[in-house]
Amino acid sequence: MTSTAPTPPSSSVTPQIPATESNSNPYARPGFNPDAPSTSRLLSILSFAGGIASLIFGQTVILPVAAIIIGHIARRREPEGRTFALWGLILSYLSLFGWLAVIIIGLVIATPLFLFAWM
Repeated sequence: MTSTAPTPPSSSVTPQIPATESNSNPYARPGFNPDAPSTSRLLSILSFAGGIASLIFGQTVILPVAAIIIGHIARRREPEGRTFALWGLILSYLSLFGWLAVIIIGLVIATPLFLFAWM
């Protein structure tokens, strides 16, 4: 008795899925949309903490500038953390403008003393 194994069809064609926006990248995670807003509040909390730290540790200008940049990025990317980002921006701008006020007041006070010291 001879038995023959079933053979696959000779014209086996794999169906082609048309390229759309969702499957244009075959390596992307399913359901991942990079343009979707983030559900985390990490940047917003970092901006808020940077704003508080810039008021407490007021000897630096770098910290308020970094908190301002992070706060603006957080307001764009994280809709759930807008309040934290807003307060981080307010505190950072307050600290930065406080530094500018101290520098301007120092120049106003020191300039006449420096000019009259030569006379």
